Amino acid sequence: MLNLVIAVMALASAVAAEAQVNVTPDLDYLPGVDYAHGQDRLDIYTPAGATKAPVVLMFHGGGLTGGDRKDEARFGDALAARGYVVVAASYRLSPAVVHPAHVEDAAAAFTWVKRNIAGWGGDAGRVFVAGYSAGGYLAALLGSDVGYLQAHDLSTTDIAGLILIAATFDLANRPADMKGPWGADPRVWAAASPVRHFGAHVPRTLMIVGERDEPWRLRDHRAAAAALERRGKGDISFHIMDDRDHLTIRRKPGEDQAEPTIAEILAFLRDSGDVSGRQRPPRAGKSSAQAYGDVEGRATYPHVR
Repeated sequence: MLNLVIAVMALASAVAAEAQVNVTPDLDYLPGVDYAHGQDRLDIYTPAGATKAPVVLMFHGGGLTGGDRKDEARFGDALAARGYVVVAASYRLSPAVVHPAHVEDAAAAFTWVKRNIAGWGGDAGRVFVAGYSAGGYLAALLGSDVGYLQAHDLSTTDIAGLILIAATFDLANRPADMKGPWGADPRVWAAASPVRHFGAHVPRTLMIVGERDEPWRLRDHRAAAAALERRGKGDISFHIMDDRDHLTIRRKPGEDQAEPTIAEILAFLRDSGDVSGRQRPPRAGKSSAQAYGDVEGRATYPHVR
């Protein structure tokens, strides 16, 4: 809890030094096609005077059937005001398309950012991939299944880090009525599940979920965090946020953007920028599923950790 208090205080201090944010909307990251409703477009939030600033590519939520990049305006403003270039990208939605169209679009958006973001003051060598809910799923899959970036002559090593907010990691855990975008074949669900691709190639990862989110999603997060700790490099931060559900993990009445969530994201981004060689203290606990709660999804320690 002390770490969170310190992070929130740092966030409050940063507000005083907020930069002016410039927004460049509706850029086409796939100029050779024309998707309906601007689903091949992205918006860029840039701090005034940015030069080689770290970049966060953000994918919106909506179950892969709804939502829009414009939903990320507050997120873009919040991080850009603190010195980060933020890119909010749209992608095609079901039922017009099915998997893997959504993540193929995510890979194309990432490729565009890597090749073009220097023109907006961003550092192409430090591009983080973030997402909320379905967007978190896309970010997780992009950072774990190497094939999507290989199709663009890129790899997961081109991702500076993953920021996953209330995501999905194993599609087998999703309720039956929420699997439509992946079809009805359990073999497809398995291949499309980020957890099935976890390994040492996965970038440094931040996972955040609300204490009051749906039980299946809490179980999914705990199992995924344990799996990544076990199979990956152990460079993972996993946080269960007090008194937050699937919606209030992002926004709570009276908050412009959920301060504890943004505080953890900023702490993760700052840690990722540490090139001094010092060892960061572990933040995820033991490399065991039990460290993240019991099998019913109840938190062993239902506070931020």
